Amino acid sequence: WDCPTVDLHDFDNRKDAISQQLWDKATKVGFIQITNHGIAQSEIDKMFEMSAKFFALPADVKRKIPWDKQTNNGWEAGSEVLDEAVADLKETYNVGFANMAGKFLEESDIAGFKQTVQHFQHLCEELSWKILGCFALRLGFPEDFFKQHHDGTKPDCTKLLRLLYYPTA
Repeated sequence: WDCPTVDLHDFDNRKDAISQQLWDKATKVGFIQITNHGIAQSEIDKMFEMSAKFFALPADVKRKIPWDKQTNNGWEAGSEVLDEAVADLKETYNVGFANMAGKFLEESDIAGFKQTVQHFQHLCEELSWKILGCFALRLGFPEDFFKQHHDGTKPDCTKLLRLLYYPTA
């Protein structure tokens, strides 16, 4: 199976065509791979490297920033239950746009982590606004409809970047 792709090159001049492609593929298939999205491969590689460094830290270090149910920010491992007998073994680190006080490790624990994660988070946010703007237009809403309703500066904002680690079986 080939996941359908949508190419975002020359976005500003092709917004109508891109919006139609996103809509068609989302409503007919449900999955979309985005190409020429504007995030440099070096930025993606740097984030994956930092994520690997984070998950390689001892659990005692990661426990300094536990997941908070109320804000959905922080680190957790094995807490999701797949069925009554089996816990999900993955680890997650949820990085919100709000309510992150005390949810980043110290620089001495992992150098450059906070800066790298927040930078990548904002790159992804900018890309998401483009894509969500296309969906808003197709739904007949103003282009910034979703942006208005997912304001990362508000304390009740729940949008986040989620880092995941799945251990080998």
